[in-house]
Amino acid sequence: MRENHLGLDVAAGGIRGEPALAVMGGRVIDVGTNKFGGNFAVIGHGDNRESATYHLDSLYVKKGLYVGRGDPIGATGSTGSMTTGPHIHLEYRIGGAVKNPNIHMDRPIPEAR
Repeated sequence: MRENHLGLDVAAGGIRGEPALAVMGGRVIDVGTNKFGGNFAVIGHGDNRESATYHLDSLYVKKGLYVGRGDPIGATGSTGSMTTGPHIHLEYRIGGAVKNPNIHMDRPIPEAR
């Protein structure tokens, strides 16, 4: 992981539109679009923890919806200006601080190269 790059880029095998899955269950607390990350979804997991997924081609969830681990939340893509092809950018936050998601996962997520 690059030192100034917070979170993980997860490859989509070069294929746009693959399902992007929730890494943990929780309530969708924000969805939208921004210049750098494109389409995104943020899921709250309780105890001030949340995960954010960026660069989605499309969103399958709306704010307030509850999702389970492994539920599709959108389709992989390359939206936003900070992208190099179909993938997702995944962040894990605790109290606003962005952390490496892999230290919080049962199984590490392979990072795109």
